[in-house]
Amino acid sequence: YAERMHRRLGCPVLEVSVLNANLAFVQLPLMIGHYRAERLTGTEWVMDSLIGGEMQSALAVGDYPNEPGISKVFPNTRANPDDTQRLPRPAAVVVVGLGEEGDFRGSSLVDSARKGAIAAAQWAARNPKNLPQFELAATLIGSGGPSISAGQAAQLVAQGVREANVALAQLGGKWPLIGHLQFV
Repeated sequence: YAERMHRRLGCPVLEVSVLNANLAFVQLPLMIGHYRAERLTGTEWVMDSLIGGEMQSALAVGDYPNEPGISKVFPNTRANPDDTQRLPRPAAVVVVGLGEEGDFRGSSLVDSARKGAIAAAQWAARNPKNLPQFELAATLIGSGGPSISAGQAAQLVAQGVREANVALAQLGGKWPLIGHLQFV
């Protein structure tokens, strides 16, 4: 059904690529996951330091995506102290909630990735250069635990982004579609 809807709405093929790189050098908006926790660790901690601490502030006041299907975009407005002419990297961080680490399921990842991709499209629509399509980067969300492999995580995130494109296509170009998903 999803494939027929995808074609009927004229959604472009979602290009997917893999980039082996330091996340600090990724210019694209970057989607990452968050298991319910009281502090940021790992990738979240690094991304928060790159965008000026906004993620930790949101977590501290209880405005942070903890549950599956909840997402939040943190735009990066912080200038590079070494080169003020260079665009901030990443352009934004899209955090998707994953709930409790032990209770995490693949279907939750699809839903979280779909909601995160839609939030990213809404953010991207603010810049006309992102119309009709933009690119989104993502980590292998949810693959750090024992229940989802890296390959499964990539498939589930791509499925969520593809489902987001179907929903976004129904808006008739108001928000851009994701033409390229880059796993970092």
